[in-house]
Amino acid sequence: MSPFQYNSFMGYRLYPNIKIFMDGRQEQVYYSNIFDEMMFFYLYLGKNPLEILNKYDIDILMLEKEFPIYKHLKEIKNFKVVYDNGANVILIKENKLKNDYKYEYFDSEKLMDNIFKTNLDFGAKK
Repeated sequence: MSPFQYNSFMGYRLYPNIKIFMDGRQEQVYYSNIFDEMMFFYLYLGKNPLEILNKYDIDILMLEKEFPIYKHLKEIKNFKVVYDNGANVILIKENKLKNDYKYEYFDSEKLMDNIFKTNLDFGAKK
């Protein structure tokens, strides 16, 4: 689960290895209550955050520190912060943690070489 504005890109780059919570097709593919629950989670409105994370079986959570939910991370007891760049954090469910994580530093040449590479299969014959 990540902030809505990142979901389409994450789906493009990570699928099928990692499933995303929602992408830019929210009006065509997803029920409106799912989008609402995601926004209520990030804005810390209504339900306990753990209810939403458990309901949708979220294992990895990315959030911007400016979201109101960040101040209430104490309630998310079974998640650990594995990445913090000052503006965003990534949390992983404790039972999914690995012993080590490899962080790739930003490399603009590598980005340009790989920007259009993806795991998506459009069924084209090679």
